[in-house]
Amino acid sequence: MKKNQDKKLTVLFISLVILIFAFALFLRMYNLGKFSMWVDESYHLYVSQSLNENGSMKLPSGHEYGRAKLFSYLTALSTKIFGLNEFGLRFPTALFGFLSLLIFFIFTRKLLGNSIAIVALILLAVLPLEVGWARVTRFYTLFQFFTILVWYSFYTGFIKRNSFLSKPDLHSRISIESIIRSWEINWFYLFLFFIFLICAVSVQVIGVFPLLAIFVFLVMCSIYTYFKADITRFLLSKYFIFTVAAILFFTPFLLFNQVRATIEYGIDYIPAFAKNPGAMDRMKYMKFIMGKGIFPLGVFFIIGLLQSLFRLNKVIVYSALFFIVQVFLFTFVFAYRADQYIYNVLPFFILVASYSIVTIIRHEKEKFKNGKNFIYQFIGSHLKEPLRLVYVLFILLLFSTPFFIEGISAPFHKVGESNGAIIFSEWKEAAEFVNKKEIESKIILTTLPLTVKYYLGKVDYNLNLSDVEVAQINSTTDSNGRLYDFYSGIYFIETAAELDSLVQNTTAGYIIVDTYRLIHSFYITRDVSQYMDKNLTLDYITPKQTIRVYSWDNL
Repeated sequence: MKKNQDKKLTVLFISLVILIFAFALFLRMYNLGKFSMWVDESYHLYVSQSLNENGSMKLPSGHEYGRAKLFSYLTALSTKIFGLNEFGLRFPTALFGFLSLLIFFIFTRKLLGNSIAIVALILLAVLPLEVGWARVTRFYTLFQFFTILVWYSFYTGFIKRNSFLSKPDLHSRISIESIIRSWEINWFYLFLFFIFLICAVSVQVIGVFPLLAIFVFLVMCSIYTYFKADITRFLLSKYFIFTVAAILFFTPFLLFNQVRATIEYGIDYIPAFAKNPGAMDRMKYMKFIMGKGIFPLGVFFIIGLLQSLFRLNKVIVYSALFFIVQVFLFTFVFAYRADQYIYNVLPFFILVASYSIVTIIRHEKEKFKNGKNFIYQFIGSHLKEPLRLVYVLFILLLFSTPFFIEGISAPFHKVGESNGAIIFSEWKEAAEFVNKKEIESKIILTTLPLTVKYYLGKVDYNLNLSDVEVAQINSTTDSNGRLYDFYSGIYFIETAAELDSLVQNTTAGYIIVDTYRLIHSFYITRDVSQYMDKNLTLDYITPKQTIRVYSWDNL
């Protein structure tokens, strides 16, 4: 009888997991090619084209795009299979978004069991930020994939098999071999950890941050061992020895001026796109964690963190540090912050929240069994399986939350609305309008040159001041010392005087600008936007008002 019941539960569990994964895949894949390219997607489009044509990672400017080369190869392969289009570009991102979900579920189940794994799976499958970035051609899902592998491989290799207070046999002769044996390190997984760490850093440089989280965990374990064990156990523990080794290994690097200068530059650097109140707000991530957008997950995260500390749950404390350290660094150390910079550690935020939810439900289970409270007795006597009520209430709570509703709506959102991570603009629609005109002899200016080049076939000048900053950093100048766009290779129009000169000395042209950049002076100066409104013809505004098309004609 019990065997049949266990078999039914196993079948039910597997069926539920398959259903959740199928739904998660649907959220990441459906309508994937529907929307116009977002700003960074066009970089990957032309790099993919270059790789497929001649094996280089060249942008239209002729410069090489060196970021996240593995991701570039993946997008090149995808576009070779599916075509050089929006779906072909976005497929690798969606795929690795799904694979991240898959490996995180497998690893969480191994470390913490079915209940926590499945709750974390449900939450991560529908979290808007998770779904949204999995639908955009950018390397964040690949980065998350490697971060999860770094997290699991280090825990399995270094921590999992060893208690805080283990020590070598002090009755026999102490040797280096016996000390190392007492650590119970899985060297194969530790080797994999270094491989995955290198892969993560190659995708995005903040892939080094897990090392800081691991260091903090080692320090915490060393402190615990110091207070709970004798001095011999403390001095011979792997936590203390590796903490000291890490300090001795990394400290000398800080003595080099170039290393310090690089760190200082990274801390103080603020790109043009980040010069807005949201990116400069040091409480940005705090507002995200405790905000209504993902309520009540932030509350559960805080509760789960406290529960893990009180219960000395190593897996949860270790996982929480991956999220906390990265949030701390961007909140208090670096000058600016963006949602995507915590994307790789979101699974650990969800894991801690899931731990809290399951722990609370298990506590209620015990209350149903042993509670003397009238309500518990009443419910227990009237329901065959009173714990099911708790699960039903949890599911109803989940279904009614804003983040669940927004997450499942991601594939169906409209242009000009958030997909959970970004807002797509109507570049396709604007290009269709301009393409109906005769444009061969006309000048084309825009705020996103590579996107317009893809949809329109040509582009002549760049109005985007954030690209001017990139050009200055990379010293992209012609033989006369004039700056040109690092990405597209075209010249900039930075001032109203330059724009007026161009308009007066050319026959006709179009300016295609997105409304977001038009109204922010760190992209287009106020004098340029005012010149356009006063002296040019506003020919077209897209239905959702995300793109404007201006023109002039001197004939």
